[in-house]
Amino acid sequence: MSSPTIKMSSTKKIHKKPCSDPRYSDNWNTPKQAYEQLVPFVNKYKQDHGIQHLVIFDPFYNTHAGTTKNYLGEVFPMATIIHKNEWMDLDDPVIPDFAREANLIITNPPYSKKNKRFTTEWMVGLEIPFMSLMPMEGIMLKNMRPVLKKDGFQFIIPNGRICFEVEGKATGSAPLGTTWYCHGLNMNKTMNYL
Repeated sequence: MSSPTIKMSSTKKIHKKPCSDPRYSDNWNTPKQAYEQLVPFVNKYKQDHGIQHLVIFDPFYNTHAGTTKNYLGEVFPMATIIHKNEWMDLDDPVIPDFAREANLIITNPPYSKKNKRFTTEWMVGLEIPFMSLMPMEGIMLKNMRPVLKKDGFQFIIPNGRICFEVEGKATGSAPLGTTWYCHGLNMNKTMNYL
């Protein structure tokens, strides 16, 4: 999972927050198996939108393990993967220059504080379809409702809890259930159970 730092200034900035405590919620990485479950959905998205070359952007960089780019590259070998050690300014809904060719976002954003809302609003503003792995409880959060009421949200719901990785090692089980919040993919169903 990506590790954030929010700078206390006039803008919200999201990046990494290194922490040696494995229980720290923003320090958990997405396992390869979670990306593998997205393959049929990504293939359908490519086909439906006539995409010849897939460019996947993960905007929320993680310092620990650095597995995101490797896993995405292994699961989607014909795609270009963009995952850089760069700050994301969540007050500016403009895709960074280095990711302008992206046609899909697949990410596991930081969960702490109000990051679920901030990262989701920012990605909606980019107008690039995305798949964002977040806690299922986000659907019920009051501050998320204005964002999720917008048209285009659909969900891919894993069969059980994802076993995330902490510093390259698999955990036994996540402390909370997660789901893929999807926007702009135009899947056949709103709720897609794996």
